[in-house]
This record gives sequence, C-alpha cells and structure tokens, in this order.
Amino acid sequence: MVTLAGGLIILLLPANQFTVLALPGVAGLAGFLLGGLIAAMGPLLWFLPEQRVMLGIAIVLLALASFVYSNLGGFLIGMLLSIIGGSLGFAWTPSATKRPTPPHPRPSPTPRPRS
Repeated sequence: MVTLAGGLIILLLPANQFTVLALPGVAGLAGFLLGGLIAAMGPLLWFLPEQRVMLGIAIVLLALASFVYSNLGGFLIGMLLSIIGGSLGFAWTPSATKRPTPPHPRPSPTPRPRS
C-alpha cells in the first residue's frame, strides 16, 4: 500500500501542474508513465507474491528515475514512499503455509500363530 500511495503521488502531482524543474509537458508525461507503473506494481506485490523480488527491484528503479524525470519524484514524498514500498516488497517473505500431515495409519493387527 505504501508503493501504491507513492505511485499515486508521482502520478497526480503533474496532473495538478505543480512544476519545479521541467515544463508540464515533459514532467507530465514522465509523471504519468512512472507514477502509473509504480501504482500498478503496488497491488501486484499483493496478488503475485512469487514475483516480489522483480517487482520490488523495478519499483525502486522507477522511483529513482522519477527523481530526475518527474519534479523531484513528486516533491520527494512520492519517491521516498515508493522506495520504501519497493524495498519492503523485496524483503517480504510470504509465510509458509503448514500443510496438515495426514495421521499415520495404524498397523493392522496380525494374527499370532498358536503354538
């Protein structure tokens, strides 16, 4: 959820045309592209936990790229939230589900030979 929030901040700030370094056209396009990708990858961390390593690395790299291409990465807030969310996703280990072990079958009683 942290990643989703960071991506939405990067995505929505260029829409409001708060610009610091670039014109709205360049920053807007990069903001929509990077913010949209980061915001889309946030829920994927939840739904595809087996891909968490690749998604976490991609989120962190996109967040670092947003610093250069999209108004300091959403005034640093979106970039920092995305980096934190991506690194948490990278470090996350899903809990191992314990399978219930089937009970051991009891040996059937064997008839004893009479002596």
